Amino acid sequence: MRLADRLSTPGCSAYEMTITPQNDPIPENNRAVSFLEVTGGNGVLLLSGYDRDPLAPFLEAQGFRVQQPSGLNRLDARHLSGVGLVIINNLSASSVPPDFLHALDYYVREQGGGLLMCGGRHSFGSGGYFSSPIDELLPVSMEMKKDKMKLMTAMSIVLDRSGSMSCSVPGGKTKMDLANAGTCQTISLLSDQDLISVHAVDSEPHPIVTLSSLGPNRKKMISSVSRIASMGGGIFIGAGLKAGWRELQRSVAGTRHLLLFADADDSEEPADYRETLKEMVKEGATVSVIALGTEKSADAGLLREIAELGRGRIFFCDRPGDIPSIFAQETVSVARAAFIRERTSLRGTAGWLQIAAGQPEWPPAVDGYNLCYLRNGATAACVTEDGNAAPLVSFWNRGTGRTAAVTFAMGGELGKNIQQWDGYGDLIQTLARWLNRKNPPQGYSVQADTAGDRLRIRLYYSEENIPRLAERMPEISLELSGKESSRTQNGIWEHLQPGIFQCSFPLPHGVMARGAVRIGGGVIPFGPVSQQVDPEWAMPPESGNAFLDLVNRTGGRERMDLPSIFREPRPGTCLQLRPILLWSACVLLVLDALFTRTGLLPRGQPRQGVTRSRPSGENNQSI
Repeated sequence: MRLADRLSTPGCSAYEMTITPQNDPIPENNRAVSFLEVTGGNGVLLLSGYDRDPLAPFLEAQGFRVQQPSGLNRLDARHLSGVGLVIINNLSASSVPPDFLHALDYYVREQGGGLLMCGGRHSFGSGGYFSSPIDELLPVSMEMKKDKMKLMTAMSIVLDRSGSMSCSVPGGKTKMDLANAGTCQTISLLSDQDLISVHAVDSEPHPIVTLSSLGPNRKKMISSVSRIASMGGGIFIGAGLKAGWRELQRSVAGTRHLLLFADADDSEEPADYRETLKEMVKEGATVSVIALGTEKSADAGLLREIAELGRGRIFFCDRPGDIPSIFAQETVSVARAAFIRERTSLRGTAGWLQIAAGQPEWPPAVDGYNLCYLRNGATAACVTEDGNAAPLVSFWNRGTGRTAAVTFAMGGELGKNIQQWDGYGDLIQTLARWLNRKNPPQGYSVQADTAGDRLRIRLYYSEENIPRLAERMPEISLELSGKESSRTQNGIWEHLQPGIFQCSFPLPHGVMARGAVRIGGGVIPFGPVSQQVDPEWAMPPESGNAFLDLVNRTGGRERMDLPSIFREPRPGTCLQLRPILLWSACVLLVLDALFTRTGLLPRGQPRQGVTRSRPSGENNQSI
């Protein structure tokens, strides 16, 4: 069967084929997935929290090919193929799949891509990006200083300690250990005047920490939480929510928030959770959920509804190692004054001259900004003139790529004055051109495909590049990302033939590979690539024919359905010995009679010492 398709734009397209034959004995090989990458140009991937993003028209006017995906929950590493710049504009971290955020690190550092984050109430720390996979990529730090905290916050944490939490994860820890570590992270980030309570829930809630201020009790709380162990059973959601809400009702804090951590495949007994959530929202409290699993898990719908009714956020996490970071993200977004909503004057710095020919006429003020702090090694092009001296526009290099941060709103109600600024378009295009990935070096091309259980990468080069290759060989790196974790490794080239270098890596099933070939100061990215079919169930025609030939030569037959083999065992051969033994006995009896009665057997000689008497009249003789 042939499938014809036309791809009009560069990028990576995923094709999936599924067959549904009747009475199929091996359903495991009925599905295949293949990625097709079309190279050419560097587009801009724009992830926006606005219905009509104001950046798109300016980017398109400058010749950038802008992609704005509608289904953000389906984002993954393949959406980075053919993209030279990713812009996140006032979009919360909970709206972006964790796998996509993880993919951005390799995309920037190794594949030479660019990343720009623009401010707003759903960006930076307010959007939950503190301690996220892209936190270290940004030129600004989102961790707030003690003198910049909000009014008192009360948090109630409800932890699942059901039997599924005892499962081990890579690194020798259990899921419960990581949930405990996340809770300890929250306790560490809250200020001394904040309040917290912790309940561990299985078939009933168990108080671990009653609502108390953290100042004098922080170490004791961390010690108690660290010892929570999985006790079996499932998590009773309704009882856990009620227990956490009872604790929050004891507080008069300005911010009251409940954080529920639960297994998305084992959440039971929600009871009258809607009534509990209705009461909480009515009294100004909010509820967020960290769901261990995916959106396809059995109880994902219930946990999503709890977050929606509680006017909070939902985080689906199928990488247990991300649990502590998600706790930190949620804590900072709830308990920190990360967004300053007041008109603030600003001033430009000489840092802008590193990426532009001249200084722009900066606007006199912004209507609000995300409070962040410049990291060591980063450059600020514009800062506030209040007591914070916070960076409003900053940038730096990360590996082979670049990142930038604009901490004031570029759209929406808080960005109206900025959009009327004459230099608005120049700011966008200058940052976009500086951040966008450089064009790949000329005279090279990369091809990646699979051969069996290995990934094969071929580098084709022209004759003009031979002197350059003699001076320095290209470098190749590969990221292998699976469900649990990802790792990066380097490869060694083999000179296959003139004009072609080749490098191969083992590629297990279920693992996605992305890579980059670095040539001088340029980078050629490739991937993603994955195994189309699980090798355990894939059988090439020549192998199948060899097996059938063996079956025919040995007198067997092909059996594809394993249960039928046990129901209908192959009949074995049985040798009846009774007739053979009976006839053998008869033959021996006849032979014995024949030889003894006919005298055919020779007579034996008498033995010595035996006296035989002669008939009367003869002399007796001793023998």
